[in-house]
Amino acid sequence: MEWSKMLAKRFNPVIKEELSELLQRTKAFKINEVLAQQYLFACVVQDRLHDSINYLDSHLTPPQNVEEFYLFMIHADIVFSAVKEFFEIPIIKENVIYPFGSNCKDNDKDVDYAKFFGNTFKKAFPKAQASDIPIDDDFFKYIRALSFAHPYETSRAKFIDKKGGERHYSPFPMIKNCFGFPVMDNGDIAIVVYSNGEGNGISDKQFIITLRYTTFKDFLISRYDTLEKVITFVRGLLDSKEKEWLQHTIDRTTTWPEIIGQILEIYKERHEDSGCIEEFAHLLETSISPGCPMNEERVRKYKEALRAIIPSICDAVDNGNYNDVARMINALIDARIPDFPDCLNNAYRNMNYHYGKIVMCCRSYNGNDWRQRIMLDLPWLMKGYAGKWVSIDPQTMSKDEIMLLLSAARFLESSTYRGN
Repeated sequence: MEWSKMLAKRFNPVIKEELSELLQRTKAFKINEVLAQQYLFACVVQDRLHDSINYLDSHLTPPQNVEEFYLFMIHADIVFSAVKEFFEIPIIKENVIYPFGSNCKDNDKDVDYAKFFGNTFKKAFPKAQASDIPIDDDFFKYIRALSFAHPYETSRAKFIDKKGGERHYSPFPMIKNCFGFPVMDNGDIAIVVYSNGEGNGISDKQFIITLRYTTFKDFLISRYDTLEKVITFVRGLLDSKEKEWLQHTIDRTTTWPEIIGQILEIYKERHEDSGCIEEFAHLLETSISPGCPMNEERVRKYKEALRAIIPSICDAVDNGNYNDVARMINALIDARIPDFPDCLNNAYRNMNYHYGKIVMCCRSYNGNDWRQRIMLDLPWLMKGYAGKWVSIDPQTMSKDEIMLLLSAARFLESSTYRGN
C-alpha cells in the first residue's frame, strides 16, 4: 500500500468549536444544580480531550516505533475516556443515550457494534463463535490493557473466557517495518499476547493481534462524533433557559433606585456578576460634604451623566447584552482620557497609576489605615487633573465621598478631551 493512502482521517473540527463555545456559557450552566457541579469537571475533561485530539491529528501516519505507539495509545485512551465521561454526567446520562454502550449488542439492531474490531477479533480468536464477537468498546479496552502491559483478567471479558480464571499479558507490541513484525493482514501494529489458560477459553497459549492504524483512528472519531448528541441536548437546555430569562424585563415607569433594584434582581436570577451595577448604584447614592459649591456642581453633573445611561442599561439588560452594560458603566466610573497629546502620555499614565493605588487602598484597608496610605498618591492626582475639578480633604471625608469625587474628576477631564 502506498504511504499516502495510509493517512488517517482527522477529527471533526466543528465539534471541538461547538463544545468550546458551549462551555464558555458559564452563567447558563448554573440553571441546573447538577450541571453547575459538573461544570469545572467538564472543562477539565475538554482540555485534555482537545490536547489529545491535536496530537492525534498531527500524527496521521502509523507509529514508526514502539515509543510512538505508546504515545498514540495514551492519547487514544484520553479521547475514548473523555467522551464516556461526558455521557456519565447525571443529567446527560438520564436524557442522552450513548449509542455504543454495553447493551447495544442486544438492544439496538441498527448499531454495527463490531464495525471496527470485529474482523480483528475473529482472526485473533479463530475458535470463537459469532456470538462471542465483542462490541468495539470492550475490545478497545482489552487492547488498551495489553498495550500498557496490564495483566488482563479474562473474567472481565466473557467474549474470551466464559468460565473465567484466564489471564492475558503482552510482553511487547511490534510495529510494522521493525524487525520481526509478522507479515499478515496488512496491519501496522501487532500485539503479542500470552495466556495462562488451559484451553477453557477460545484463546491459544500464545497468539498475535494485528491492527490497522487507520481503523484505530476511525474508531476514535466515531466515538468523538457522538458528542454532537451531548452538545445538542445541553445547548437546548441553555437556550430554553436563556429565552425564559429574557421574558423578565424591567419596568421603567418607576424611580431609578427601584429600577436599579430590578436590575440587581435580574442579574441574580441570570447568575450574572452584578459588581458593576452595585458600584454604579453606590456612586448615585453617595452624598458629599456640604459647604463646597465646586464639589456640589461637579457631582451634580456627574450624577446626571450616570442617570442618563440608565435607559440604555435597561435596553442592554432586557436583551441579555451584559458586556454592553459593563462597558457603559465603566466608561463613566473609570473614564480615561482618549487621544490625548503625546506630550501628556507619561503624565496621564502616572495619574492612572496613582488612581489605581488609591482605589486599591480604599477597598483593601479599614480603620484609618487607608487615609495614611492614600496620602502617598492623592497629592499627585490633585496636582494633576483632579485638583481643577474637585476639592478633597482626606482627613475628614469618607472613602466613599473621595471615590465619588475622584470618579467625577476623571469623568469631567475625559469629557473635556472628548469635547462634551
